[in-house]
Amino acid sequence: MTGVTGPTGPTVTANNLSAASTTIRSVPFLGVIPVSDVTSNGSAIKNNNGVITLAPNQTYSVNYNSVAFNSSIGTASAALALNGTALANIIPGTQSSQTGGAPNAQTNLSGGTIISTGGTSATVQLINSTIGFPSMNYQTTAVNVVKLA
Repeated sequence: MTGVTGPTGPTVTANNLSAASTTIRSVPFLGVIPVSDVTSNGSAIKNNNGVITLAPNQTYSVNYNSVAFNSSIGTASAALALNGTALANIIPGTQSSQTGGAPNAQTNLSGGTIISTGGTSATVQLINSTIGFPSMNYQTTAVNVVKLA
């Protein structure tokens, strides 16, 4: 048969990851917020307790959401970091912060980005970026990654 007969080539979304945690996790400043696989397809995305490895020479959509709270403050932040967890590794535009709530008030945080890897694999992780406090509590956290190209 000749001509167009239907989709050909690889399915773009064949590589994806949905990782989550519903347990309350106390995470130190610049620590990785741990998540476990809920759904994982393909070989281009691997998760190791929140450290997500992306295959080289690819483009990915990465999104997160989390509920954060602390017993002494109502301020919380989270961000995506690339290839490390130092402040310098935070991906610009991915930090979500909320300030001014009462102690133990739940804070909804979310963000996302598009990441293109170079010739080597890269890691991305959701981190506690709340400055000035030794730890923050995170629960109902989800990280979703889809390989775009």
